[in-house]
Amino acid sequence: MRKRAQGISMNTIVIAAIALIVLIVLVLIFTGQLSKYRRGLDECKTYEDNIACTSSESQCIDEGGIPKGSCITYESDGKRVDAHMRDTCCVYK
Repeated sequence: MRKRAQGISMNTIVIAAIALIVLIVLVLIFTGQLSKYRRGLDECKTYEDNIACTSSESQCIDEGGIPKGSCITYESDGKRVDAHMRDTCCVYK
């Protein structure tokens, strides 16, 4: 006797993968974890050469830079300094 196996179609696998990705994104949104990730992307760390803190976006633009998020500075030992949290990060070309 021959047995015929019935396999799962490629469409079913692709749809299941997409559904899983959507489910993960929804969980991140509703648990508030996505905002932490987004905030991390908006932070600008001043240990790079072409980045500085400015008091406003207009000051950054006047100096020839591009405003990007909050300006975060670090001490020499790597500890974060919150003094510049409200300043604008200015990225120079």
